[in-house]
Order: sequence, then structure tokens, then C-alpha cells
Amino acid sequence: FCFGTTLKKAGGIKEFIEIEKHISEKILLMAKRGRVKSIFLVSAMGANSKSFVLYNKIKGEIEVFAQSLKFESLYIFRPSLLLGERSEKRFFEKIAQKILGPLMLLDQYFPKVMPISTETVVEAMMKLVRHPRSGRHIIENDAMKVLSR
Repeated sequence: FCFGTTLKKAGGIKEFIEIEKHISEKILLMAKRGRVKSIFLVSAMGANSKSFVLYNKIKGEIEVFAQSLKFESLYIFRPSLLLGERSEKRFFEKIAQKILGPLMLLDQYFPKVMPISTETVVEAMMKLVRHPRSGRHIIENDAMKVLSR
């Protein structure tokens, strides 16, 4: 489950919350009602329902909501900045990718915070989706890099 938007694309804070949080909650509820046993949720590094940063707060609230539904297996993936092509232009994200891209050589020293490719996240998810374990599992940025190998 990977769903979201940007504040700019949403058109404001109210709309961002509606898309990012409320639609996500509706989808998770439909999954629960449809007797889905395992959820693989892409969240974000720093997700925390008590955060003062809107994006991290909303992602944290979605995680809390997903946990409250008590799926048999819940995997929460918390990637850092995602590297990859996008259909829309995200100015600040593009700058961060350009600056941090060359720093990927330092990834072995800072694997928890360095950017991660969307392909790496997908590879890590695919390894776990084949044999999900019951319970809640939080997969941090560095663990995704190890799993994808």
C-alpha cells in the first residue's frame, strides 16, 4: 500500500490531509472489511503521530490507524528520500536528489538516512511478501537496503 501526494499538488493543508490520511484510512478499512490478512504499507522515515512536521505526523497517524485494524501481518516500510523518476516536477526533492546523489558513496556509513531507490524498496517488499510473518514489523531504511541484496 503506497498512497500519497504533496502539499502543493493537493492544493492546501486541508486537501493534503484528506488525500494523504482520510483516503488512506478508507482504503485500509476496505482491506480489513475484505478480509485482507497482510498489509505492506509504505510510510516515511520519521513518521510519528506526535510530530510537529505535518508530513511525518500524517504518516504516523496512518501507521497508528493501520495498527488499530489488527491485520494478521502488518509491515511498515519507512524509507528515507526516495530516488527515482517522477511524472511530476518536485523542485526541492530534485535538488535534494542532485545534492545527495553523489553522497551515496557514504551510504555504508549512514544507511539509516541516505536516500533509497524505489527499486530497492520494492525488492525488499517482494522478499517479505512471499512469506509474511504475523504481527507488526517496522522496516527502516537501512533494513530495506540489506533485504534487497
